[in-house]
Amino acid sequence: MGILQNKLNQNLKTKLRNKLIAAIKLTNFIDFPEIEFSKFIKNVENDPLFKKLKIKKLISYQRLVKAGLSSNFLQLKEEISVSNSKVDLESLLKNKEKIIQIIRELGITKFKQYFLYDNINLSLQEISRKTGLVISKIKKINSLINEISIHSEFHHPSLIGSGGKKHYFRIASIEKTGENSFIIGYFVPDYVKGKYLISYEKIKEAKKSNFFSKEEIEKTDKLLKDLNLINIRKTTIHQVIQSGIEIQSDYLCSEDIENLISFTQRDLSAKLKISSSLICRLIGNKSIVLPWGEEKPLKDFFPSKKKIIKILVKKITNNKKAHYTDEKIKNKLKNEFAVNISRRSVNVYRKELEIYSGDKKKK
Repeated sequence: MGILQNKLNQNLKTKLRNKLIAAIKLTNFIDFPEIEFSKFIKNVENDPLFKKLKIKKLISYQRLVKAGLSSNFLQLKEEISVSNSKVDLESLLKNKEKIIQIIRELGITKFKQYFLYDNINLSLQEISRKTGLVISKIKKINSLINEISIHSEFHHPSLIGSGGKKHYFRIASIEKTGENSFIIGYFVPDYVKGKYLISYEKIKEAKKSNFFSKEEIEKTDKLLKDLNLINIRKTTIHQVIQSGIEIQSDYLCSEDIENLISFTQRDLSAKLKISSSLICRLIGNKSIVLPWGEEKPLKDFFPSKKKIIKILVKKITNNKKAHYTDEKIKNKLKNEFAVNISRRSVNVYRKELEIYSGDKKKK
């Protein structure tokens, strides 16, 4: 009985250790900057084993729900900073412009179909037959997609906190498609393609046949784990943006910050059943473009009650001609926004916002 118990305890310890190792690996992976994440994807997809599974359609893409390519994807950005670039900016933009012209002549629909959504299952020759493009042009388009994936910060730079310590990565735009409907338009092609759809059963069957060499069998499990990590990161950020759209739909429809509601990252964690620390790590440095063109940090979609009140205080005191005491602000919050807080709290928020009454009001 003691031997059996020891074995059970040992198995439990092993499982817990493996679970802890997996959690640490996922946390480290979530911490990857987007440029490192894109490089990781490229390394995985350049692996001969991945290409072998792709050809046999054991791996394919599954598009993310209500997601696509940003309508601004093909625009050449004037705000690209020469000083921050280590490349020949003029040559790069000139070359990019030529390739974008090829894409425009092909048509955006065919571009998305054959270079993003179906690209994983088609050879260069198949794409050439379906699009009428010569292989040299197809290679140029693929090269541009890879370039934008890895250096999206250069092609679609964030304008938030430019020159400051905090650096944001512009990941997507929220685009209105109807009265109350939106899609997520990604700037990074890797997100547009979606997640990997893996045929585990077929791979299992292939292992029993002569499809894999002994070396490939040993590498398969690691490859599948890497694909799973990529999927987790992609689907998590997508779920976060989707949740932000659902929760803040009134704000997105009205463009009025008064309609922003309190929904914290902790609330989001409970909704998605994902660790709040992972969500914080993942969205902390990402920004999103709103339907009216304004860029905001993604974390602003999930404000606390305190932040909402500070927004309202700022809005109330925005009239520079009016004189607002703490008591007046308190009453306005209560009567106009159904927010009931003490006069002392109002005073605290004003100081944090550096908004002062009377002669002390800052310009």
